[in-house]
Amino acid sequence: MTEEIFSLLMHYSALSHYKESGDAVLLPDNINTVVVTEATKCLCNLTFNSSKVIAHTLILRYKAFIFGT
Repeated sequence: MTEEIFSLLMHYSALSHYKESGDAVLLPDNINTVVVTEATKCLCNLTFNSSKVIAHTLILRYKAFIFGT
């Protein structure tokens, strides 16, 4: 799992539009909901089943907590 693949999944799941929890984003009308759904399912599987992704997420949360980014 590379950061490039993770970024692609974030893009295709339309989650890369969200900067903070609770942000509202208007998505284009012509968005392919099948692609969004499948990319989101992949991210969910990675998030809940990959120890590397879990560790990476914890590191990012720690950095955001410490540095406020």
